[in-house]
Amino acid sequence: MGLRDWVWGRKKEDAAPSAVPSESLTLPSSPAPPAQPDPVTAPAARMYNPYDGMDTGGIGGIRAVQSVYAMPQSPQFLFDAEAKIKRRSWGDNLAYYTGVGYLSGWLGGGAFGAATGIASSPEPGMVDTNRLKINRFLNSTASRGTRAGNALGMVGMIFALSESGLFYVGENHVPVDYPDALNTLAAGFLTGALFRAPRGPQLAAVAGGAGVAAAAALLAGRSVIKGL
Repeated sequence: MGLRDWVWGRKKEDAAPSAVPSESLTLPSSPAPPAQPDPVTAPAARMYNPYDGMDTGGIGGIRAVQSVYAMPQSPQFLFDAEAKIKRRSWGDNLAYYTGVGYLSGWLGGGAFGAATGIASSPEPGMVDTNRLKINRFLNSTASRGTRAGNALGMVGMIFALSESGLFYVGENHVPVDYPDALNTLAAGFLTGALFRAPRGPQLAAVAGGAGVAAAAALLAGRSVIKGL
C-alpha cells in the first residue's frame, strides 16, 4: 500500500463513523393520529338513559325502578307558604271569571237567540222576505246573547270578588284552619244571593242555594281540570 493510499484510506475510515447519526440526535417519531370512526358503520347516538344496567324485570318492570327515582311533577318551593298558594291572585281571578262568564253567556244566549230568530214568523199581514228573515235572526241573536253575557259576566265578577275576599279574610283574620272548599261554597252562596237580592229575600235564598250547588260542581271540576 502506497503512502497516498494509506493517507486517503485513513481519512475515509475516519469519516465513515461520522456519517452514522448518533442516537442522541434521533427525533422520536410522532404518534399516528387516531382513526376517525366511519359515519356509516359507527353506532347512532342516543339519549342518555339513567336506568341503563338496572334490572327492570319483575313486578312493575321499568315503572318500579322509575318510582324509586321519581322526579317531582309540580314546582318546588323554598317556603311552605308559597307551596300552599295554588290559586290565582284576586285580579287574575276577577278577569278570568268575568271573561269566562260573559263569553259563555254570549255564546249560549246567542245560540238560543239564533234558533229563536230562525223559527220565528213575521207579523200577520206582512210579507216575509229574505231581508226580514235576516233582520229577525240578527236582532234575536244580538239581543239574547248580550243579555245572557251581561248576566253571567256579572255573576262571574261577584263570585270572583267573593271568593278572593273570603280567602283573604280566612288567611289573615281567622285563627282557625278550615278547608279552602268552604270559601268557594260560601262565595257561591253569596253570588246567588246578591245577584237575586233585588227580587226579594226568598228568591235570594233560593238563588244562594243554586250558587252553592254551582260552586260544588266547580270544585268537582277543579279536581279533574287544573286551573278552573
